[in-house]
Amino acid sequence: MINECETELASWTQGGRMFIIKDPETFAQTKIPKSFGHNKFSSFARQLNFYGFRKVSTKPIKNEDLTEDSSNHVVFYNPCFVKGRLDLLPDIQRKTRCSKAGKSGEEEEIHDLKQKVSDLKKLIGSMQSDFEGQCALIVEQYQTEAKSLMNYLTLIESPYFQSGNTDLLGTAGLTTHYSSI
Repeated sequence: MINECETELASWTQGGRMFIIKDPETFAQTKIPKSFGHNKFSSFARQLNFYGFRKVSTKPIKNEDLTEDSSNHVVFYNPCFVKGRLDLLPDIQRKTRCSKAGKSGEEEEIHDLKQKVSDLKKLIGSMQSDFEGQCALIVEQYQTEAKSLMNYLTLIESPYFQSGNTDLLGTAGLTTHYSSI
């Protein structure tokens, strides 16, 4: 359903670990009836909740970050609902009252809290690996830039360059970054 929506209506988050309903009213009128027997967004959200999906707060940190476009966005998360990971879908199971029969209210709450902690640990783990990947990319870019800068510094200290010959800049691949220094 999310993959088939127009991106103005609903889409995956950047990392593909959550999905965003950007226009709940239009989504309820156009998409929900195609898959469910109703057109109520609240019922859709309740059904997602039965399957372990949770709403994620999207409140901005600063008021200036709040836009009219994003004020209606609703974000859902389930650790087993990841873009491109069809192998995780069988792990999404409907929670039933029967499965909790015989448990006291406290035991049920403990079970729910343990499940939330488990889900959060999975989310933190995936965010950590994403972060580490981004850090590695930044380090690689930094090293490439530092190497280019060192080549430039070596070149401008050479007697050939100091004699006024700047044609070596192009052969060193440095014309775009450092020729105006």
